[in-house]
Amino acid sequence: MALFQERETRDELGLGAIRDSIADHLFPGTSTIQTRLRYMLFIPWLYRALEKREVPEAQLRAEARDTEIQLADALKAGGESNGIIGRDAGPRLQRLPSSVYWAGLGTWGIRVFPGSLDSLFVTLRGRGRSRGASGGEDALAGAQAPAVWNPALPQMPGDLLERAIFRLTTDEAHLFRLGLGNLHRQGDRNESGFDRGH
Repeated sequence: MALFQERETRDELGLGAIRDSIADHLFPGTSTIQTRLRYMLFIPWLYRALEKREVPEAQLRAEARDTEIQLADALKAGGESNGIIGRDAGPRLQRLPSSVYWAGLGTWGIRVFPGSLDSLFVTLRGRGRSRGASGGEDALAGAQAPAVWNPALPQMPGDLLERAIFRLTTDEAHLFRLGLGNLHRQGDRNESGFDRGH
């Protein structure tokens, strides 16, 4: 019983690494806090819309946070009650859906941008400056900016931030089935699960 009072977790037999390896093989890119698959689409949809905004980086970060909080309200408006990140916290939310799902988005090949969420904001601002510049090297740099999302992703619903639901459409479910099937077949080759040509 005294072990339950310990503040730190111990793995004296070294079984934690084995458990984690099995979990990564069976359920790649997921964790117990990821309870709704459609967040794997919500985040790219929201960030695709933000990519077009030519605003300072701090404002872009604030807008990204605001849209993720609006998503929680839209899910409530759509009739969802469980699994909503930020359902009760609202604007006080500390851990946004994008940070919860970021690693999984990369593992599954939905996110093709190789960096962190912070580095994405820096990259997006570099693109905005390049688009605003007239010709020359800046325009060339903008054209060579890395892709962020897999092109096979479906388009965002027009009313996503008004009413949203967790239920996948048939096309979305098919996309995930293909992606996960590819991911398991690729095994240890470290390639993304989603087919770019789908």
